[in-house]
Amino acid sequence: MKKLLITINTAPTPDTETLEFVLAMLAFDHEVRLTFIGDGIFWLITNQQARKPAGKSPQKLIAALEMYGCEHITYFENQLTARGLATTNINQSATSLSEEAYASWQADADHCMVL
Repeated sequence: MKKLLITINTAPTPDTETLEFVLAMLAFDHEVRLTFIGDGIFWLITNQQARKPAGKSPQKLIAALEMYGCEHITYFENQLTARGLATTNINQSATSLSEEAYASWQADADHCMVL
């Protein structure tokens, strides 16, 4: 089992391959630590609907992460406030992460990916 640090820095699009990739890594029993930065934080907004007919909702995909064993869904608080968002807008599965903890995760990971 590999330790993966996946950082998502792109906003959600009608196609949800970004989170589907994360789910696939979890399905192969990799330990995934997931951090949303920059416009990637918009994946964490609550009450999102699918962006295309018969598509998947970002909110439902975030909820599925925990079911697949992802214990670390995080964001940087300063990037949240920089986009005018409050923690009340963010999925309850996600928690704030310090830059020191993120650096520690980078050092501990077998692979680091930015999507």
